[in-house]
Amino acid sequence: MTLSWRASCRGCGGAPEDFLSLGEQPLANRLRKAGESVDVARYSLTLCRCTSCDLVQLREVVDPAMMFADYLYVPSTSSTMVAHFDALAGEAVTRLGLGSDSLVIDVGSNDGLLLSRFRERGVRVSGIEPAENLAARANASGIPTTCAFLDVSVARELASQGKASLVCATNVFAHVDDIRGFMRAAFELLDDHGVFLVEVQSWADTVATLAFDMTYHEHLTYYATSPLARVCREEGLVLLDVDRVTTHGGSLRAWIGRPGHRLNRPERVAERVALESPFVGPSASARFAKGAHGVRDQLRALLAAIRNDGGRVAAYGAPAKATVLLNFCDLGPTDVAYVVDRNEAKQGHWIPGAEIPIVGPSRLAADPPTHLLLLAWNLADEIMAEQASLRRAGGAFILPVPVPRIV
Repeated sequence: MTLSWRASCRGCGGAPEDFLSLGEQPLANRLRKAGESVDVARYSLTLCRCTSCDLVQLREVVDPAMMFADYLYVPSTSSTMVAHFDALAGEAVTRLGLGSDSLVIDVGSNDGLLLSRFRERGVRVSGIEPAENLAARANASGIPTTCAFLDVSVARELASQGKASLVCATNVFAHVDDIRGFMRAAFELLDDHGVFLVEVQSWADTVATLAFDMTYHEHLTYYATSPLARVCREEGLVLLDVDRVTTHGGSLRAWIGRPGHRLNRPERVAERVALESPFVGPSASARFAKGAHGVRDQLRALLAAIRNDGGRVAAYGAPAKATVLLNFCDLGPTDVAYVVDRNEAKQGHWIPGAEIPIVGPSRLAADPPTHLLLLAWNLADEIMAEQASLRRAGGAFILPVPVPRIV
């Protein structure tokens, strides 16, 4: 089945309540290729909140094989993500005392970027990646990678070759429908003192910044610390510690282990829950839904004003959130001439639904716009530094959230 609907909370089994529909959306990372029909498949996209545990999640579940069998996103094209994963590996090695006898497994390991940073520090590594193109790329670069979706049977087979000290799931735990089954599989891979480290989009940051474009079919669950801690307890595990990190507009780095683990810092978890409380719950969800519609109206008005003044807008970045924002705001090539992306695998494609072409950075010099809309707004500093010549030539940048504005 291509599409199914969630009737119960995937964390606690409670009753979810809808609060925001983003309409009929294409699969955000399924960029249209040359020769393919412009009439792409669309699926409803609805955010709901569990009335029992406050876990925010999607109502819809799209068959993961449709989204992940062939995947174009790679973190290695972003200097920000390269630095982030290097720092993460360094911190994990220090905190867990990892060495040459340790094994780190990364689930959803993509092109192997994170694992390469552990390998540079002398740690043994292994990846699990469902996208065939990315698994092949990682293996070719010397990162041993199993092409599969993680489940208990895959975990037991890999664990028979040796248990891990650390299992990572960065920006993949939110993609999982059966989150409790996924956690059980992760702990099948770990030794008795092992840690499951996840990085997920922070729902509190999403609400605070009105980053509604971070909602797409791959992201099934949107975590705050309190619901995440409850999921851990339901599985007999402990949310040992949690940090806020800056990636993707604000993320949670959660360290999960078995009871009695030496890294347990309950006071830090409680502090994070308290900080997030204004952004979690029914009133926060209602504000978020109202704000998303406000951004849509304001961005459309801003681009129309630029066009009426003789300006011309292009965009930078073709991440998944670009597809969501452009389609929710009903923007097309009349509004945005083209989208620049450094990832060569995306160039020559079109943003699905919006039908805006994706090109390489050289287009900016050959066909300069007056304004550059930063669709990869989480990398705004990196992009504006890279494209400083645009500002010197009299151009300007546009940030779409939390309030559309020229910077």
